Amino acid sequence: MWKPRGYVVVRRLCIAGLYGLGAASLVCAAESLYEDVVPTVRPIAETLPVPTDDDAADDPAIWVNPTDPSASLIIGTDKKAGLGVYRLDGSLVNFYQLGPQNNVDIRSDVVLSPGFRAMNIVASSDREDHTFRLFELATNGSLIEVGARLFPTELREAYGICLHHSETTGHTHVFINDKGGRVEQWRLFAEGAPLRPRVGAALVRTFQVGGQPEGMTADDELGWLYVGEGRTGIWRYHAEPWTHPEEHPFSLDESDHEREPVEFVGPHGRLTADVEGVDIARMGDAGGLLLVSSQSADRFDVFERAYPYRFVGSFRIGAGFDASGEQIDAVTHTDGLAVCAGDVGPSLPGGVVVVQDDENPGGTQNFKIVPLSSVLAALGLTEDAERQAASVDATEIQGKEDATP
Repeated sequence: MWKPRGYVVVRRLCIAGLYGLGAASLVCAAESLYEDVVPTVRPIAETLPVPTDDDAADDPAIWVNPTDPSASLIIGTDKKAGLGVYRLDGSLVNFYQLGPQNNVDIRSDVVLSPGFRAMNIVASSDREDHTFRLFELATNGSLIEVGARLFPTELREAYGICLHHSETTGHTHVFINDKGGRVEQWRLFAEGAPLRPRVGAALVRTFQVGGQPEGMTADDELGWLYVGEGRTGIWRYHAEPWTHPEEHPFSLDESDHEREPVEFVGPHGRLTADVEGVDIARMGDAGGLLLVSSQSADRFDVFERAYPYRFVGSFRIGAGFDASGEQIDAVTHTDGLAVCAGDVGPSLPGGVVVVQDDENPGGTQNFKIVPLSSVLAALGLTEDAERQAASVDATEIQGKEDATP
């Protein structure tokens, strides 16, 4: 089992407690020492700052170029102005003035309907029109709006968004939430000419989280939706919008909206409010990591991707230098994040983590770019552990998850 860095220190303190250290003092000392040993990783690049001032940059997504990973792209939101497309060195390909786009996600090579060509689908949450917008991302970084119409949601203010491509049905869905806790699930489909498709959408499911959510991510292979509720924690829902028990792929006594906690905000959990960005580093069909932004702690908490979501460790992102030797400031108060495991070019052979940064001295907010290999090393995850995680049988893990109470 992976253990967070600081495990040995805390364990020794617990043993020392047997020799006279008071229980309250022991807990406080252990927590203090654990906090002190949260490792720091360094960014190697940062994006050009977003066009608007104050709290504007929010959420990134990563597209991996399948033929040339070094030409992969980052899409980032300016929640007052639109979407930016960036190269891996942080330089800007183009900025699209679309109005307030809060969160963004992408799925690659998606065939929405039989006979239609594959598309790289980008979805963003539009805070002005209380809906979502759909784009196709081209390999040169251009974004072409492909939504067939303005989709009439019942959201009060569109906030978090993620995409889900079902391994069970082949359907692609948009999940979108608002500040009031409403979540809507829309199924996408192609219409029009097969070579020049437009994308339609149909509402298939709604549910209420409770508090204010934002960050969401879907595990396509394992069939889960993870929703971050800012002051409560991370919840796991079924990603499939089943409405009839006879169609339900899990146990018949479960509903569409039944959920299980992954982790809570303290004092009884590892997370610190607000819970913001959430994403999955996929390592094989079932292995990998779940990354979460604990915003007010300037910290990122990491859990195993599969049930029972064992805590792996935490990390912070300190100051670093880019390829030209220019200094990059440390990351604070992160909103959204994105992570991708695997080859993303010569400077990022093990994958990449992209996070929003609240403060950017000398400019407006932007996104910082960190090698995933640095995060894994800081957490003490050896290559053997990574290979073991990537080789876990998906069927075995799914069976364990189905058996959870």
